[in-house]
Amino acid sequence: MRGAYTMKAVLLVLLLTVTFAAARGASDGAVQKPFEGREIRMDLSVGDYDVVPGHSDQIRATWVTGTATQPGTAPVVIEVNGSSAHVIVSGTSHNFHATIEVPKSVDLQVHQESGGLRIGEIDGNKDLESSSGHIVVQVANPDRYGHVEATVQAGNLFATPFEHVKSGLARSFKWDGKGKFQLRVRLGAGDINFVPGDDI
Repeated sequence: MRGAYTMKAVLLVLLLTVTFAAARGASDGAVQKPFEGREIRMDLSVGDYDVVPGHSDQIRATWVTGTATQPGTAPVVIEVNGSSAHVIVSGTSHNFHATIEVPKSVDLQVHQESGGLRIGEIDGNKDLESSSGHIVVQVANPDRYGHVEATVQAGNLFATPFEHVKSGLARSFKWDGKGKFQLRVRLGAGDINFVPGDDI
């Protein structure tokens, strides 16, 4: 049974990898702002998102709009206020794809309406929430985390770096370590997948 769950997790990762790679292949728009702070909050409309560490002190978003509900307007707005930033995405459809690059060391708070969300190997606290879809989080070194908890109301929870697999209804998972970062994930319906950093 565990093997079936593992295979499903692998297929999910491959599907999301293809989706995000396709999104990076062409761009309908881009926006960026310098940022040297620590905290980034994101309010994301429906769609697929790839949040990854960039190569500079910038927040940069590129996107493919698909069939946006508000064509002709930029769906992504980046607001910077001192040490914090707010990324707002609105007026999108399920065909929307975005890659958001952030500095390597930041704390993330992400609220997504629904869709796919992939978080790359970013050094910092992470608080992630979505009503439905798939959330994939890279965890290259679980020892960097002091507290991890995840809850999916209906779906599957795969936490390979922490050696945990659950499926079904109202699944939750908690783990405590000696690191300094915290990771919290809440999902209404769908799959949560913590994967080793080299799996995507």
